Amino acid sequence: MMGMDGELTGLENIKLRGLFLGLSKNEIKNITEDVIEFSELGDFIKKGQRVR
Repeated sequence: MMGMDGELTGLENIKLRGLFLGLSKNEIKNITEDVIEFSELGDFIKKGQRVR
């Protein structure tokens, strides 16, 4: 199981995990909105996960 990288934004994590899973850039682009909606993070998806 892959964890999320706390140094990356949610969007960066979506892209990176998609690539690890063998998805094409187009496939990642197509699922990104669904992942954001599922995560319920809204605009926080653009921020790093770690609170400083």
